[in-house]
Amino acid sequence: MSMTPSRRTLEKVTLADLVADNRMFVVRCALCRRQRAYLATDLVTVYPPETPAYGMFRWCSACGKGEWVQVSIRLPMAADVGRLLVRRPRQKVVTVWEDSWYG
Repeated sequence: MSMTPSRRTLEKVTLADLVADNRMFVVRCALCRRQRAYLATDLVTVYPPETPAYGMFRWCSACGKGEWVQVSIRLPMAADVGRLLVRRPRQKVVTVWEDSWYG
């Protein structure tokens, strides 16, 4: 048996691993030149923690193309403060009205 490490180390990384390291996703589309940054701590509120990080962003949300999307996972830097726009989820409370009979 060989002692080489697994070739699928990227596929083993989960969203919970990235939250523990305080990482962020930077998604760029080379076709429409759009860039979005997402914090892993925000994504874990929407997706389950055992979601594989590899292949999370497959298509561009603006143009819908997948072959032009580049995803990088990195640490936030001090130079990013005030310069990097981060996309964050916002909770919204909606009141729904319905008709019902009195009494």
